Amino acid sequence: MLQLGLEITLFSINTNKHRVDVDDIYDPVFDSIKFHSFSLDTEVNVWGALFNVFSNQSYNVSRYFDDEAAKLLEDILRENEFDIIQFEGLFVVPYLDIVKANSKAKVVYRAHNIEFDVWERIARTEKFTPRRMYLQFLARRLKVYETEQMNRFHQVFAISEQDRQSILRFGCETALEVFPVALDFKKYVTDPSKTSFPTLFHLGAMDWRPNKEGLEWFLDEIWPDIEKLSSELRFYIAGKNMPREFLSMTLKTW
Repeated sequence: MLQLGLEITLFSINTNKHRVDVDDIYDPVFDSIKFHSFSLDTEVNVWGALFNVFSNQSYNVSRYFDDEAAKLLEDILRENEFDIIQFEGLFVVPYLDIVKANSKAKVVYRAHNIEFDVWERIARTEKFTPRRMYLQFLARRLKVYETEQMNRFHQVFAISEQDRQSILRFGCETALEVFPVALDFKKYVTDPSKTSFPTLFHLGAMDWRPNKEGLEWFLDEIWPDIEKLSSELRFYIAGKNMPREFLSMTLKTW
């Protein structure tokens, strides 16, 4: 976007779980944009979760809304005139009303996941019945919220064709296109002399349950068959907050 000559303002919720020290950001991109950050504790609270049951809100997303953050966003919107405002993922959508009330910009939703589908799959794999029932409750409420909010945008970008089809099935009536993950390959030039072959890798935050469960499934169900194809095959795992069991497996096996 910067290369196209656009003026960019980024407003970011800085959560405890994924906290970034803003003063330690050295990416040159941040020198070319207006950047605003708001620190917010979004950790699950027992009392908050209990009281939420008696409301009509999705606890998955309501934890990301804060009145002070909304006030900061409102000030930014009043001081600047925007053409397009893009929402990165479902968890910032609670601020959509603030944007609509204070800006005439076109609003775009970038769907990082089909969030309720993720929680439905988590619920199906939960063996402890009370917890499984609560996760199913969260997934149902999240589905209602996600479906309703999707049609409040001028444009929706799905991350894959599979996600686009899923979004269509649960009732998206707004403009919908696939906008896949993009990389600038000029920044990722490989050196053939430093590569090993054949190799596979998994890259993802390992404190996110779907990533952890997906990797466990791959190692149990798929890897044994793949490993038989070549004695030289190597599988690399990388990601923040790596669980100990994966570290020990890596040391012993790969």
